Amino acid sequence: ITFVELPAAGKEIGQHGILASIESSKAASDVFAPVAGKVTEVNGDLESQPELVNQDCYGQGWICKLAMSDAGQVKEIMDAPAYEKYLEGLE
Repeated sequence: ITFVELPAAGKEIGQHGILASIESSKAASDVFAPVAGKVTEVNGDLESQPELVNQDCYGQGWICKLAMSDAGQVKEIMDAPAYEKYLEGLE
């Protein structure tokens, strides 16, 4: 990861809307919001250390925090086993 474009705090994001963009030396990809909500906090450390996304995505490499506008959308998110099964189907 060479660059992370963070959303602005206070930005409203729709479910599956573009939340952030991540660039590597080979490609750029959008990160989509799993639920709709308002960005309440962004990880400013990623501006100077974008590699944290790869090194510690569940810890110091978090991108932002969302205040959900519809908690019912959580039911639509895959858990880890369902996601792994989904990935197997892509092979």
